[in-house]
Amino acid sequence: MTPLQLYFLRKCTFYDIIAATTISRYPVLFLRHIHNLSIGLGVHNLFGCSDQILAVINQAADLESWKTKKRSKGELSIGELYKNGARILMQLWDGNGVAEGFGPIIAEIYRCSTVIYVNVIISGIQLHPP
Repeated sequence: MTPLQLYFLRKCTFYDIIAATTISRYPVLFLRHIHNLSIGLGVHNLFGCSDQILAVINQAADLESWKTKKRSKGELSIGELYKNGARILMQLWDGNGVAEGFGPIIAEIYRCSTVIYVNVIISGIQLHPP
């Protein structure tokens, strides 16, 4: 893959996942993102967010989309929502310690923001009005 293709793949992956969180929808390329981020796409080189954290944000956007669909059908299982949310949150606690330097601090901001995002999804607060 050429550097230009890799650059556009990184941007597409990042923007699709962030757009999904913004408008409460399933990431368009969800399965492709799982593959790209598991092979070390290197999104952190552009945005400061590690591939691991972006993969977790991808899963959180999927959880929010699932919750919205289930709630609209009246089939939302709070137990399943908490179980899936807890599974996602567990991936964020890697025990790295204190972040030092500009890059790690930005990565830590993404990680903390993701923790808040997942907790808001689990809590029942509606992120987007109907």
